[in-house]
Amino acid sequence: MTRSTDRVEALLRYGLYVPHGRGRCVMSREDEQHIKNVIAAARRYEYLRTRDLDAIGKGGVFAGLTPENMVINLEDLDARIDTEIASQKEKAA
Repeated sequence: MTRSTDRVEALLRYGLYVPHGRGRCVMSREDEQHIKNVIAAARRYEYLRTRDLDAIGKGGVFAGLTPENMVINLEDLDARIDTEIASQKEKAA
């Protein structure tokens, strides 16, 4: 888990996420912008995650494996990313 997701989870866990302009604000504008950035990243990932497997032939943005030269999406993409993240954590520990 990254510091970014840790920070967002803490804000949400303690009920501190109240966007500006909607009642009493209990977070800084910096925190609000941080959450917006995380949401934008999640939307980008969802776009990448849901690309058709034939995207390589159509062109555009897609996720793939090398050296297999294979396009992956959905649960396969999630699993590969989770494995890579776990591997990096193990190496750092």
